[in-house]
Amino acid sequence: MTITGLRKLLRSSRIAIHVDGEYRFAVDPSLVLEEQLFVGKTVSEEELASYQLSAQEAKLVHLSLALIARRPRTKVELERYLIARLNQEGMPQEQSYDLVKKIIERLTDKGYIDDRAFSKLYIDSLIKSKYYSPLQIKQKLLQKGIELELANELLSEKYKKVQVDNVIVDLIKKQSRRIKALSKDDKDYTLRLKKYLIKKGFRYSDIEKNL
Repeated sequence: MTITGLRKLLRSSRIAIHVDGEYRFAVDPSLVLEEQLFVGKTVSEEELASYQLSAQEAKLVHLSLALIARRPRTKVELERYLIARLNQEGMPQEQSYDLVKKIIERLTDKGYIDDRAFSKLYIDSLIKSKYYSPLQIKQKLLQKGIELELANELLSEKYKKVQVDNVIVDLIKKQSRRIKALSKDDKDYTLRLKKYLIKKGFRYSDIEKNL
């Protein structure tokens, strides 16, 4: 088989590779230089498969970085995204898992993925803007793929500095007027407030001492 065309794609820096007159796939210009690809070069099917896999990896790295640029992602979030993408493109499952694992390791090594740093920022955000309880925050972290051990460690560390009582008091101040407007009397108000705080995931003993 012979490379019969190397053409730059419109609106992209990628290079389309044509073999024996037919389009096969597109690669980054760096791969063309690294593999010394040129029109007239003879290539095997195995070599083409290797080039295509390298091109797929480079493309997914670019997509991952664009995703992370919008907001930080956990390792599991990115894994889910990449595997879903490769499934849509029809890549065999075993091959897609291997490729995604390689990409995740690469991005982790370079510091683009850091579950510990992500979790610390996420915990701060949920406490300050949402007034979430430790239980709610833990559930949110687990949903994003953070390991239970890490979630417990960081929450324990955080609540040594930020007292649960302070979060409850701030939340009561924020919600007091709304709940009072719905209440018939003081007893009903207290009951509604307790139900609200329990639903938010705070322990009953912590709620009681702050009412």
